[in-house]
Amino acid sequence: MAREESFELQVFQSDHWVTQGHSPSEQDARKQAKGLLSNPNYGGVRIVRDVVRGSGKEASSVIFTQMREEPNKELIRAQPIDEAPMCRASADFHKADARNTMHRVLRQYIDKMVLTPTEIMHNHRELKRVLDFETLVPSAVSRVASLQAKESGEEPGKRNRAIFDMINELHEQARVAGERPNLPDLAKFPDLSGVVARLEQVVGAEQIDFFALVCLSKDLAQARSWLGKLERLLALIKDDANPRSRALVDRVASDIFGSTDSLRDMLGRQPDLSTALCQLIDVIEGRFTPNGGDTPEVTGQLAEYLSSRDLVETRLALLRSVKRQLRGAAPLTRGDGEHQRKAYRDVALRLLRTGTILGGGSMADALALGYQRFVEEGGATGRRNAISRCGTTMDTSADQVRLALALIEGEIAGDQKDELVGRADALVRRAGSVNDLTTASTPPREKMQATALLHRALIASSLPEAQRAELADKVDTLLAAFVEQSKIVERLDDPAASLRLRATRLVQFCASDALTRGKASKIARDRVVSHLRQPNFDQAFIADVAEAERAGALKLFYGLLKQAGFE
Repeated sequence: MAREESFELQVFQSDHWVTQGHSPSEQDARKQAKGLLSNPNYGGVRIVRDVVRGSGKEASSVIFTQMREEPNKELIRAQPIDEAPMCRASADFHKADARNTMHRVLRQYIDKMVLTPTEIMHNHRELKRVLDFETLVPSAVSRVASLQAKESGEEPGKRNRAIFDMINELHEQARVAGERPNLPDLAKFPDLSGVVARLEQVVGAEQIDFFALVCLSKDLAQARSWLGKLERLLALIKDDANPRSRALVDRVASDIFGSTDSLRDMLGRQPDLSTALCQLIDVIEGRFTPNGGDTPEVTGQLAEYLSSRDLVETRLALLRSVKRQLRGAAPLTRGDGEHQRKAYRDVALRLLRTGTILGGGSMADALALGYQRFVEEGGATGRRNAISRCGTTMDTSADQVRLALALIEGEIAGDQKDELVGRADALVRRAGSVNDLTTASTPPREKMQATALLHRALIASSLPEAQRAELADKVDTLLAAFVEQSKIVERLDDPAASLRLRATRLVQFCASDALTRGKASKIARDRVVSHLRQPNFDQAFIADVAEAERAGALKLFYGLLKQAGFE
């Protein structure tokens, strides 16, 4: 397929990027970028590659970013944080929570230099540079030590000295590693497995992971754009299914997403925050489809890896990003009032679309705190009102119940949990039909899907066992009544159609997400069983199929039966 490329040069001014020019070739663009960087009025330069394919589809990605060697030091300070995990040994700095804390407290420096915490700790040059950067590290250590001392009861000064001792250990480890001879150059290997095999000969089995990250960090430090790093990391595991390689890549990839800039680059241009959050949720769940032409190809690749649950740390980092944005006060979309509430509802429903909330109780907490955007009161009163009122954004009783069930899994609901449980209980008990849980105007299949989703949420909830069973049974009964009243099974089992078509429709219906695993499902399953038990079912099933295709048709049908849970 024919494709055309152009290269847009952008310069960093104050706090944003400005287009400075275009070039038809990457080589010329890089040459121009060096000239632009010499201008003291520009804080940095980057190159955006725009691709137009024969189909007319466009894609953009940042292929080069470089900030001025002497960043504006006056603007870079240690950032406020409200929690910091305890570190007792220098090895604890490499844990995910510690790296996340490092990213938050050094956020300005990390965003400016486009480096991950893992790169900094495993690259002696970069670690020395941040240690020498004015009072940034002492200030950051002071913030961390204060929080840790408050939690442990230790004297802050003592905790401060302990952290610096561990930092000095990291510095020495990075220095020794950087001077180690015969370390493999990642650029000369197609994947990490080759590097690991070489390191086993050079450093021994116990130190492989550390030195693999040293090699990886040296390679990644050359890519001064978040997308460039992500593309490089995913390329390394494209043909390398070794769990060790994927774990190492996962670790560094997760570091990338402590930055808001990296999320913007990955998602491309989005019309508003709520759309960006919904797209990010799709990436996490492996359901991502681009909603615009400028979404980088690597975003879809990342979603594929996440759908297979290969990149566990990266998935958790992206979930943290969703929670962070939800808890914020930034507008979710353009407009006021109902526009903002609709955007909130869209994000909530995206998080709840599998029945239970994506990210568990902590995500439910973030969702509740995010509703404070619409609450005038502050402090504890505002939080209580947000928890109490956020369910009002949901259009249907079924969705209100599912949100209430999610909120009781969190921590901040506290003494409001009984109120939430009571509200959910009342909404289910007073429903006389599926229409009371959904809306009368909703198409039948969507009504059934929403009701079945509520049933799954009830089954998975932390309600007391007896209450959970009773409410789930009520929902199952309502759905079964709807199936019977709407004559859906009868329409699928139309006697005018062939047995093959009738049986296949019914089995597909049994396997769908529109039925509860109970009374509602039994109605359709009993009809399938009645067909299967008729004499000479197989012969009757393939009666309308060409002889050469009969074996394949039967195999396909019995596979569908298995998928639907028929033994």
